[in-house]
Order: sequence, then C-alpha cells, then structure tokens
Amino acid sequence: MRTILKPAALCLVAVLSGSGLAAAEMTTNSEPGKQTMQINSYYPVLAVEDVTATGQFYREAFGFVPAFENDWYIHLTHPENPSVNLAILQAGHETIPGANPNRAQGLLINFEVADVDALYARFQEMGLTILQPLRDEAFGQRHFIMADPNGVMVDVITPIPPSAEFTAQYSPEALPN
Repeated sequence: MRTILKPAALCLVAVLSGSGLAAAEMTTNSEPGKQTMQINSYYPVLAVEDVTATGQFYREAFGFVPAFENDWYIHLTHPENPSVNLAILQAGHETIPGANPNRAQGLLINFEVADVDALYARFQEMGLTILQPLRDEAFGQRHFIMADPNGVMVDVITPIPPSAEFTAQYSPEALPN
C-alpha cells in the first residue's frame, strides 16, 4: 500500500480568505482535443490580524522558514520539502480586491507528518491549543487538531492503515500504508 501524499505535505481542505497560484500554462492532454492547465505551485494564504505572531507560530511549530517577509506579508517554505509553502497576509491589505478585512476562518489545514505522536507531545509541552486530542480514525489517520493564534484549525496527521470498510473506498494509488 502507498499514499499519494508526501510527508509534511500541506493539504487545503476548505475555502481560504485568499490563495496563491503561481504561473500556469496550458498543455495538451493525452485525450484528443483536450487541454489541461499545468499548475506550478499552489499554497494557502491566511488572512490574519497579526502577521508577525502567525509567522512565528508556523516557524516554531512546524519549522517553516521565511522566503519573503515584510510587515504585511510573509511567505514561508519548509526546509525539508520546498514544495510545501504557506503565506500569511495582513487581513484587509490594499493588495486584495475590495480590501476584505475579514481574517481567515472556517477552514482546516492539514500537515501530513512522519511522526504525529512526537509532534503531539512537543506541542503539548509548548502549551499550544489542542482542540482534539491525538486519536486513530478508521478512515486511515492518526491525528490531532490544534489551533493557530488566529483560531485556524490545524490537523496534524500520520496516515495509518484504514479499516476494511474504508479500504474499499480508496483508490489503489491513494490507500494509506
């Protein structure tokens, strides 16, 4: 069994206040007459009130490093997997159409990691807000849910083998180990 997600992969599971899409180009699909868009990068952008504190949280909790940083925007990358990116934007900043002042809410971001138990223990020691304690799910995850300084839910996951009921619902390529 294998999974299509890489360790420490960041998965977007809800609509964000903003999102970053890098340059894309049209390519020819294997189906005659069909074109697909090649996406070179995708990452969430969290609109928050305190850019500095939020950036510090993701640095300390997950080891992100800044690729770009100023007082209203921080772009973070993960040193062990440069394709894992997260950006933080001042809510209501003038670069956003309509300057929507709302901060990120109603979303859950996932970090798939190699050892969820170790991070759970570390985050408890750090005194971070744990919303759901560490547990196993029949659908193939060992995980816990915490909150970042803005209340954004962060689900920290290690894939585990799913129950027989859920195994049947996975495509062969996506089945967790």
